[in-house]
Amino acid sequence: MRLKDITGFLFEFLFNKSFDIRKKKVVPINYLTQINRLNYSLEEASLRHLFSSYDFGLVLDIGANQGQYYHQIRNVLGYKGWIVSVEPNPSDFEILKVNAGDDPKFIAINQACGSSVGTVTLHVMEDSSLSSLYLANDNFKDRFFSDLSNTREITAEMTTVEAILKSLGLKWQGDIFLKTDTQGHDLEVMKGLGSYTGTIQAIQCEQSVIPIYDCVNDFTSINKFLNLENFYQFSSTPVLRDKKDQSIMEINAFYIRKIG
Repeated sequence: MRLKDITGFLFEFLFNKSFDIRKKKVVPINYLTQINRLNYSLEEASLRHLFSSYDFGLVLDIGANQGQYYHQIRNVLGYKGWIVSVEPNPSDFEILKVNAGDDPKFIAINQACGSSVGTVTLHVMEDSSLSSLYLANDNFKDRFFSDLSNTREITAEMTTVEAILKSLGLKWQGDIFLKTDTQGHDLEVMKGLGSYTGTIQAIQCEQSVIPIYDCVNDFTSINKFLNLENFYQFSSTPVLRDKKDQSIMEINAFYIRKIG
């Protein structure tokens, strides 16, 4: 590598700027464009590695919204095993079923998921992907510049992963991959794995660094719980940043069960 190439690389790496040695000029780089592209690539690379390294016979998609994750693993990654998608919002649930079509290895369940069985209140946002069992706080309002006037409440049935799998009686070969994105309820989802905890080899979950909902568990609580269950972080990427200063608010974290 030539000296000017090394110089340019160091400037870009250390200062997020490109250095034109001929003009002796520092040129700013669009940080967010580059880092978002990198985050997307790392997330897809993590999924591709895990799905090629493990023999997953079942994917649990908790907090499925309208089927975005179903599309990613079925159509982008080419995964051919069972997918069980759980979504509490009835309107999103109907779109989810349409998007999955007549897939013979797909099951959709119109319930919330947590650590116990019961009835809960779902706060449905104008952007339904942000709907949560928890009330939005000031961080949410600052990030999305929203007064939440269009938020509505619906009642949803709550179940557990263990209850779902026992009731379905599915026959699959291989391990389970758990993806949970429930806008603050992910730790409770994992507490509801019950007797199926030992069959899960990898987990993808959303974690709060700066919570945008009241009373949610942050990333340290989730990490501690998973470590105690013998899961350790494989990779992570930011998924939500503060619009004012770009500080990280939420991350997407991958965990694998520790071998030995």
